[in-house]
Amino acid sequence: MIGFWRNLTTLDGKLEQEIISFSVSNSSLYSLPAGDIGFAAGYETRKEYSEEHADSVTKEGYSGGTQIDSLEGSYDVQEYFIEFNIPLLADISYVKSLDLNIAGRASDYSHTGKNDSWQIGSRWQVNDQLRFRAQVSHAFRAPSIADMFNGTTKQGLSLGGVDECHGISETEAGSGVSQAHADACRLIPGIAQAIQDGGVFDGDPENDDVERNSYFGSSPDLEVEKANTTTVGFIYTPDYLDDFNLSMDYYNIDIENIITGVSNNYKVQRCLEGLAEFCRAVERDPSTGVIHTTHNFVFNLAGRKITGYSLEANYTQSLNNYGELKFKYLHDHVAEHTTQALPTSPWEDKIGELPYFKNRANFSTTYSFEDLTMSWTVVYQGAVKDNISPGADYINNDIEAVVIHNTQVRYTFGNDKSYSVYAGIDNVLDQDPPFLPEGYANGRAHSATAAQYSRIGRMFYAGAKVSF
Repeated sequence: MIGFWRNLTTLDGKLEQEIISFSVSNSSLYSLPAGDIGFAAGYETRKEYSEEHADSVTKEGYSGGTQIDSLEGSYDVQEYFIEFNIPLLADISYVKSLDLNIAGRASDYSHTGKNDSWQIGSRWQVNDQLRFRAQVSHAFRAPSIADMFNGTTKQGLSLGGVDECHGISETEAGSGVSQAHADACRLIPGIAQAIQDGGVFDGDPENDDVERNSYFGSSPDLEVEKANTTTVGFIYTPDYLDDFNLSMDYYNIDIENIITGVSNNYKVQRCLEGLAEFCRAVERDPSTGVIHTTHNFVFNLAGRKITGYSLEANYTQSLNNYGELKFKYLHDHVAEHTTQALPTSPWEDKIGELPYFKNRANFSTTYSFEDLTMSWTVVYQGAVKDNISPGADYINNDIEAVVIHNTQVRYTFGNDKSYSVYAGIDNVLDQDPPFLPEGYANGRAHSATAAQYSRIGRMFYAGAKVSF
């Protein structure tokens, strides 16, 4: 009997990419008083193909009650790009050099059409010790093959809390249902018939023996995600301390049109408001008005805004005939991380809630002597709250800062150091991950939170690399 109920599930996949590209560049296209204009331009055509096939048992829906079809799809893209680096000023008071960088890229995707990305940046070197940099840019991300061409996954559908029309009558709206939504419900033929002569529409029948399904599949109407980014920073290399540099950048990232899924109830509400893209995701029985099928497409609905500061410091200490020590410190402080799940949703400040850390840092020490390199890295993750459910609160919900130590030894040899062997230990002190009360909220594991920490414990590894 155990053998009958068990089966080995598999997923076979293949990715293919074909690229043809060429570019031209000239670092001295034209001479200006402050220096030479740099130029680059090019063209690229690329084709992406992907396929995935589950085992036959899963395809038939006999593994866990979920039926998964194959994924297969492709798209191609043609891109043109151009970039100029223009020297504006040089060798005057407080300006050793001032450059302007302008770049643009025009893309034409077979599945989403034409989109452009660009950036404008500037570098101002005050003197040999201090430099400033700034950049504004516009970028986009096209939907993936899985987003656009995913195979259909079928699951059973429960109607509890799904249908906004549940409980309406000719004169009354259901609990918490707006009058506008109730009026739209009454225009649906099956519902109109159910509520005539004083009837009340039952949008959640429990014993009608009707099989209802929810399908997860492709979303052919998706558009690209778009982002606007601003960064401003400086690099400081003091002349009184050799081999030391410090840099800090402020960044602001605003992303819109993020691809996301929505609840069945949300789709029903938007369909009642006449939005066709949501109506095609909800199918009703024409005779009864009861929902019998939902399609869980993804939509371009979510937004995200991130603001923060990034700091980096590097220092090298020579040990003369005994090699050198390098120290590197990286620190990222996020001041704002707000998300909007849907266009009608309020912006929620997620900063300080797992997995949105306020502070993260790395400090590494590397010793090098001839062909031998040894490093020790300290990874710091700041304190957060494990509170990803709105309004939820738990005992021990405060997660303290976590520090992990990693180390590695590497030795290179051969002509041009083409061979190397290495070994290392991650989580040297075998630090346990923190307890996450929210980790199994509602009986389901939240891998997005648990994945932020080392869950394996101390891990040893070794390897070799050959370059040719």
